[in-house]
Amino acid sequence: MFRKVLIAIGIASIFAGIVLLLSGLIAIGAYVLAEGAILTLALIFERSRYRKNVSDRGDWQPTGERFVDPGTGRLTEVRYNPVTGERQYVPAASEEGNSP
Repeated sequence: MFRKVLIAIGIASIFAGIVLLLSGLIAIGAYVLAEGAILTLALIFERSRYRKNVSDRGDWQPTGERFVDPGTGRLTEVRYNPVTGERQYVPAASEEGNSP
């Protein structure tokens, strides 16, 4: 929800910057336009940049590490892929049947 509000603010800033540029206020118009463009583009592209990129190739091995994920409150297990060197965080086997 908050992300959508920020995108709306960014788009509104872009339009406000264009209006200011067309009305002759070049410096402030350029600033507002650039600010809106940066905010909007950052919010649109940040989803793809920080997406999990875990491959299914190789043999995932449990490391024995377990912890409670602070975001979900669920017991999480760490697995390691020796082929790629990746680490994967998955719900622990005892927790998989208890998903909401």
